[in-house]
Amino acid sequence: MDAICLDSTHNTRIVTEKKTDILLHLLTHYDINNVASNEVMKNDFEGTEARCLQLLQNAYGNNDLGGLVKFSEIAKFEFEQFYSSYWESRRKDYLREINKFKKLWESDENELVLAFLRTQGLLAITVYLSEGMRKNGRGMRTNDSSVCTIAKMPVDDKEVFVSYYIAVHELLHQVIDGVTQSILKIDGQQRSLNPDDEGYNIHEQIENSVILAQHLLMRKTLKNRTKEYYALVSDIAGMDIGNESEFMTHFKVDDRIRIKLESIVN
Repeated sequence: MDAICLDSTHNTRIVTEKKTDILLHLLTHYDINNVASNEVMKNDFEGTEARCLQLLQNAYGNNDLGGLVKFSEIAKFEFEQFYSSYWESRRKDYLREINKFKKLWESDENELVLAFLRTQGLLAITVYLSEGMRKNGRGMRTNDSSVCTIAKMPVDDKEVFVSYYIAVHELLHQVIDGVTQSILKIDGQQRSLNPDDEGYNIHEQIENSVILAQHLLMRKTLKNRTKEYYALVSDIAGMDIGNESEFMTHFKVDDRIRIKLESIVN
């Protein structure tokens, strides 16, 4: 089998699979930008791996179709020579961590989050957990009522909560981004992840709106995880945040956004 898939009682598939992981594994070595790039996986590199990475760097500079062909060739070579056996050697670890994630996903504290997502039309969710997704998450709608999100494969109990937060964050983007863009009359396509660009303000508005929406949901549900939650938020902010006042001071949003989010979340 090339995948592990656990079906949750909350209409969610929790998945890890080779074909997704190999692509994310290779993309970790692309310096996409200073915010969205993943960290390079640091475990179990071999000589074959190093050669693949060099080929990948060479292909990255090729902007025509040949670059895509080369990428697929590298992915196939890497899969056969290194990644397939690596993935299989980690299968038991992946299954253990996915089960921990599933337990948190099906907990009472997550029910309010899922109930909110359902009211916003997200009826079917697929959560991919991948060791190749290290720093941030990704999310996208697959159709009007289905959505998928990708978060890091946790390696311990602490990281299970981090992966959970990232997964929910990416799901909320599918709902909250439209609200933010509509109220502020901004175009999300113009957002930039470079702090020196004019579009960075758009990025901050969109991101802070999602963080606030998640905060409004989680402050109702994470009563037993307050310390853990604020430690994670502090890491995101790059500064110590230990209470509501400090949170609102750092993650600033337009008052119109705050009022709207409070109305739809509450």
